[in-house]
Parts: sequence; structure tokens; C-alpha cells
Amino acid sequence: MSLDPATLAPRLLALVRDGGNANRLVLEGGPGFVVLRGSEGGDHVDVEAAGGRHLPDGFTVDAERMGRLDDLGLRQRTAASTFAGRWPLATEADARAIAEKLAFVMRSVYAHDAPPRLRHRLEDRPPLSNPRLIDDMRRLSTERSMRARITLYNRLLGAHLAVLLDAPLDDPRRQDRATLRVVEQLSGTDVVAAFTDDAAHRLYDPRERPFVVWTGRELFPLLAARKVGSLLINPGSGVRGELYRNEIMTISDGIRRQSGVH
Repeated sequence: MSLDPATLAPRLLALVRDGGNANRLVLEGGPGFVVLRGSEGGDHVDVEAAGGRHLPDGFTVDAERMGRLDDLGLRQRTAASTFAGRWPLATEADARAIAEKLAFVMRSVYAHDAPPRLRHRLEDRPPLSNPRLIDDMRRLSTERSMRARITLYNRLLGAHLAVLLDAPLDDPRRQDRATLRVVEQLSGTDVVAAFTDDAAHRLYDPRERPFVVWTGRELFPLLAARKVGSLLINPGSGVRGELYRNEIMTISDGIRRQSGVH
């Protein structure tokens, strides 16, 4: 799709006029991407442009390119993070100005002159948050006791987790159709990832590629059946963890016992 302001402006305005609390527009091209998030009834969009660990090998945002992003109000929190900021969006003029900024970023920062790939999604969904699960993860990292581990396992059963997929799943209940996204390999087995909250998910990948929200009771039997090698929880975040196959099996067996399934 072209980044012509007249063409893109209606999609931009939809981020604050339609949908719900989780509207987003993602542009990708060459080595870079820009993500814009808005909410119905809002007057701005939150913006993230690729930087740090989100850039491919061999491409860096040098001082000159960094200065261009800074002029647009997009700055890095750390050397590994994206360039983030907030742009006003309430009027047609705001939308046209943003479209021009996007064209400038793709061309002058990421050296991409062709029309970018574009994903536009307008939706409303409950915010994802598991503060008590995060507390239990922190506790296990310091105590390393069986009691802390069992507490964490039990907490995971009722937690809602964002699980990465390779392709969107129209019906979350159709787990048999889910293709889990493999993020690593561990001794010849697949490693998959899930997130406890929206912030951790976006820190890993601001583009929010396909995912589904499942409870632990839904997730762990599937992981066991698929013989997953490990589950990464919040990879790249300050509070993160990894559950290996034996732990996945332990949790899955506990779910079967509780449900009376043998």
C-alpha cells in the first residue's frame, strides 16, 4: 500500500475513532518497522520504530538516523529497545502529518522506498496482566524452594497467557488447529513462548504477531501432547523464566488428576 497521506489518513484516524482499546497499525519494509497503537476516543497514538535487538544483523541506526528519529520525538530507552514516542492524532490534519512522518521514517531511516507491508487491526480486548504470577516468579528466583515452585505451578493453572502462534487462530477453543511458533531449539526439541502481560509481549515484539490467550489449564496439556522441549515465559523481560519438559509434564499430569482424566 502507498504511504500517500490521502490514502493512509483514513486508516490512521480509525485508530482513535473506531474499534476499541487495542487498535494498531503496523508498517514493515526493508530492515525496519513502525507500530502505531491507539484507542477509540483517544487523541494520540503511541509509536514504536525498530531499533536495537529488533533490527536484522548488518543494519544499524547510526547517529544521523538516530537524530532524524529524535526530531520526530522517537527515542530509545536502552540500546536494545525500539525508538518510542507519542504523536497527536485527533484531526485529518494530524493524520496527514503522521502519514508524512511514516514515509520519511521508512525512506530516510530504514532506506526502504517501496510500499511497505501494512497490517491494520481494530479490536477491543481485556488488558492482559498477572501481577500475582509475576510476584511468584520473583519469589522462586530468590527462594528456589519446592514450596515456591509448587505455588508458581498452581498460579500458572489459572493465569491467562499470550501464546505465540505462526498463524492467527479464529477460534481459541480449536487448539488442534493451533500452530505454536517455535522461537528456539533445545536439544532437538521445540521451544515456544508465552507472556504474562501486554508490556512483556510488546517488549519482545512490538508488532504483536499472531497469538492466542489461553489459561494454563488449556496450554500445558497441549504443550505436553506436542512434546515441547521448553516454554519461555516473558523472554527478554526483567521477570522471565523457563519451564522444561519435565516441569510441563508435571503440571499437565496435575491438571489431569484434578479433572479426573486418566
